[in-house]
Amino acid sequence: AFTLTLATAAPAAETNLPLQELPSQKLDPGQCALVLWTRTSPARRVFMALSQPAGARLQTKGHTLDLARTSWDGQAVYGHYPSQTFSGEGWEAKATVQFDTAGALVGGALAPSGSLELRDAKGWSMVVPVAGMVACRS
Repeated sequence: AFTLTLATAAPAAETNLPLQELPSQKLDPGQCALVLWTRTSPARRVFMALSQPAGARLQTKGHTLDLARTSWDGQAVYGHYPSQTFSGEGWEAKATVQFDTAGALVGGALAPSGSLELRDAKGWSMVVPVAGMVACRS
């Protein structure tokens, strides 16, 4: 099986982010994943979205959230949009990225800048600066 693994440093001792680092995720043949990591030092992989089925995964407070894609906008890059919103389990996550498809990756694209906006059912929200990439398993 294909496993998407990005090298990351050990988590920082203290952080204000409620997001926890996602473990390596497996892609099935034909799947494309958008993976985002924080623009902190060290960077942490905090978000992964699949093109099919269209959904996202993140971890917060020791709980893994699987959210369905509920809206999108822009030109798709490997099944992912520059603006995508995912909802479920009392949470909403909006990923906004700028794709760089200039050929740095074969079968994928870089997302050198973006933001991840999180909102819970109680109205709490935050915006996290992120970077990432889209990678596909053939």
